[in-house]
Amino acid sequence: MEADQTPKGRCTAENIDLVRLLFVTMSGATRAHAVDASGVDDAVDGGVTLSKLVQTYNALGRRRKDGRFDAAGEVRLRPDPETFRALPYADRCGAMLCDISTLDGEPWAVDPRASLRARVDAMAAEGLSPAVAFESEFHLLGEDENGAIERVDERGAYSTESLRETHDLVLAAVDALKAQGIDVKKYYPEYAAGKHEIVTGHAPGVDAADEYVLCKETVKSVAANRGLRATFLP
Repeated sequence: MEADQTPKGRCTAENIDLVRLLFVTMSGATRAHAVDASGVDDAVDGGVTLSKLVQTYNALGRRRKDGRFDAAGEVRLRPDPETFRALPYADRCGAMLCDISTLDGEPWAVDPRASLRARVDAMAAEGLSPAVAFESEFHLLGEDENGAIERVDERGAYSTESLRETHDLVLAAVDALKAQGIDVKKYYPEYAAGKHEIVTGHAPGVDAADEYVLCKETVKSVAANRGLRATFLP
């Protein structure tokens, strides 16, 4: 008998109780709702209500009160079941990437994922198929005994000292990425102290952007599980 590969079936088989519905706002920030595993089929079939107000928050989580949307008005998160992953860094938790639609089921014009999909479809009509890979750079930060922010390592620029000092964390991040089906090509310390880079393989169209979102979530979460912070800000 074939295993049930639907989100509900995987939740049952993999002991998952919460599923994060990930989406990206126009500010570039990743946001989420989470649904109980018992309701994951309903979320896929009918979507999950979301306030339009979410698009007025900037990357720091502050609302622009003169923004285009206010507290009135709703759209729907539309989880893509093909993107379902069990999250190896979060106990009993899975995730799916989402499009955002209007209440009538049409793509919402200010949804980055739907806009990207439309662009990829337009390229396909011209006989083109984009394949994209990312060099994901991030800083690892901790705190000193006084609570001040400090870099995890002070080397950088391909330093073997940086490789050794961050080995356990980076290895855990690489393992977690691979567990989610993300192709990891290489890793190295980048130019600045405390800066690191993971290079992932090419993926087509929207898949590549989805994997980048998952990569950031993974690195940040693995770092947080070790009492550290990871930031992808330049």
